[in-house]
Amino acid sequence: MEPPCAALETLPLAESLAQTVLRVTALWQELIEPSLASAQTIAVVGHGNSLRALVMQLEELSEQTVSCLEIANGEMRAYESGAGRTLHLQCIWQPSVLAPISKIL
Repeated sequence: MEPPCAALETLPLAESLAQTVLRVTALWQELIEPSLASAQTIAVVGHGNSLRALVMQLEELSEQTVSCLEIANGEMRAYESGAGRTLHLQCIWQPSVLAPISKIL
């Protein structure tokens, strides 16, 4: 059986924030939101644009605002639902020192 990407001439080198938002929004609507509606607790683990896209969805941020958002490695956030389906952010843990961005030599 050929892999799903076999028909592509070239593989994309990256995924834009807009593409990630589409993918994460579908995941939110199909899996996460229904689970929350039935009072389940959900843990989401990710990195980079996938977390930015989810935060964009949860906090109703613009693409410009979320593209500047830095979520540190290991940072833990909790969102608690309130009245009218509003979500309240609680930052559980954040590293005290952010690692510098490494330079590619």
